[in-house]
Amino acid sequence: MRVYQSDASADRFAVEFTNDAVECGAEKSPMFPGKGVLNMKIAAALFKRLEDCGVATHYARETGESEMETVAARIIPARVAVRNMVSDEFAARTRLAAGSILPVTIIEFNVKMDAVKEFQPGMRARVYTEVTDGDVKTMRTRAAQVNKALQPFLYSRGIALADYYLEFGKDSNDFFRVCGALTPDNCSFWSRDTLEKLDKDRYLRPMRGSEAAAGSVLKALTA
Repeated sequence: MRVYQSDASADRFAVEFTNDAVECGAEKSPMFPGKGVLNMKIAAALFKRLEDCGVATHYARETGESEMETVAARIIPARVAVRNMVSDEFAARTRLAAGSILPVTIIEFNVKMDAVKEFQPGMRARVYTEVTDGDVKTMRTRAAQVNKALQPFLYSRGIALADYYLEFGKDSNDFFRVCGALTPDNCSFWSRDTLEKLDKDRYLRPMRGSEAAAGSVLKALTA
């Protein structure tokens, strides 16, 4: 994604979704034509769903095939992981079976450390950053609200939302908003019935049909 100041207003950003590869540690996934367009439409559909459910996001409007306008916000340097099912990555650090449903949703904080330029899993947000106790409480509450809005919505459309990452920001009025993007790059979308991967794991393997898989997620969202 590329983010830059919007020409329309000083308190708006323009976000362009590109066909760029997904980085996963030292690995880099292949890109495919049309990925940026699909990701923008998926993110817009999910942001609209959240707004309809009363969860504030930074989404403002679509401005092109692969571009949207967002409300300017100061990003909080803590990424929130929401886990409904056991992904391969989560199974690797637990004794849980990959693909199994968790008895309760797990919400974790991954903290951005400037020194290493990446998110560090499992660190306490309050200790390592300027994030306040109030911020942590609000992010946990909003993450639960996001999950309540999205998990059953997607499940009813044949998609299991196994896990995903959220970013939050504060606008000029210090109001919390869901920021970043919700796409197959940071959401584990699986087929509800077969557990087939419809997300970045397909790009990273790589598996055939990456574009078709992302297209099936968009089709389910807009059906």
